Amino acid sequence: MDELWREVVLLTCGCSTSISLQDIPGLLTADVSDACVLDNAVAISTHTDARFQIHVFSIDPAQLIVTPAQTIDVDGEVTCLSLSACDSGRPGTLLAAVRKNSETLLAYARLDQLDGGLRMVNLVERKSFAVSMSLLS
Repeated sequence: MDELWREVVLLTCGCSTSISLQDIPGLLTADVSDACVLDNAVAISTHTDARFQIHVFSIDPAQLIVTPAQTIDVDGEVTCLSLSACDSGRPGTLLAAVRKNSETLLAYARLDQLDGGLRMVNLVERKSFAVSMSLLS
């Protein structure tokens, strides 16, 4: 594991803290691949051998405490991770690029519906479908 990925640093106005990844449940034995932050949520993708997971945590900004919210098993290799906000006040969305059997997939889930797992969209099939539909018009 790269030295840069051994800690998560949380910052607020006038306060910061560093949390060892080993102190965050679920991350003790895994290698960290990607991480992202949005408001009071942190998403971290990990892998142990070929088993990939995405861990979502909530942050208490007043005390800078990280609390596990959900761990999701991913069927494929997570290559990119993002959290996206919604303007309408709805919960944000977890987005992940996933490689599985030489396919490129977009995995997504609303942050308030992570227990339902990730939905997968095959980006190549969607592109081909869009192209074939445009040829019919």
